[in-house]
Amino acid sequence: MQNVTIQAVYDSFEPGDVRRSFLRATNKAGQTYYHTMKYADLECGANGYGGNNWIVLRYADVALMLAEAYYWSKEETLAKIWLNKVRERAGLGDWSGSDLRQGIYDERLHEFMQEGLRWQDLLRMYDRMEMLEHFSAINSNFSLKDLLLPIPYNERILNPEGLYQNPGYGSN
Repeated sequence: MQNVTIQAVYDSFEPGDVRRSFLRATNKAGQTYYHTMKYADLECGANGYGGNNWIVLRYADVALMLAEAYYWSKEETLAKIWLNKVRERAGLGDWSGSDLRQGIYDERLHEFMQEGLRWQDLLRMYDRMEMLEHFSAINSNFSLKDLLLPIPYNERILNPEGLYQNPGYGSN
């Protein structure tokens, strides 16, 4: 089961958020998961060839990047303007929470559900220890080594003296 989300994330959408309607439930071994249908071409027919284009960059991504940049630049009014542009398209009212940083990241979670952007968002949101604490609570096998990927052997042999292996993956 890849590219799916759990009930808690499904329930975190605000009432009236049209993006929630693109999630479909799948039941696997008694557990309900949700997968996105937002890019599925439901009229492609039996041959599987549809008219969907490949998404390279979305306007909502640019708007939320601007909101985040304005937030970190202490321009909260401009950050809220860009955040609210995305919320308006989703059928929601203006953002009214107390933690603007978390509001922007929550909006990214809902807007880019299952688009492969979440890990990069998490790396910006939390420092290493916060990430370790968060993911260890979900999976007791998660450790500091899991924040980095191993450097492939074929890359390391190109520079055996200068290229090291990430911690936790051995030296071979």
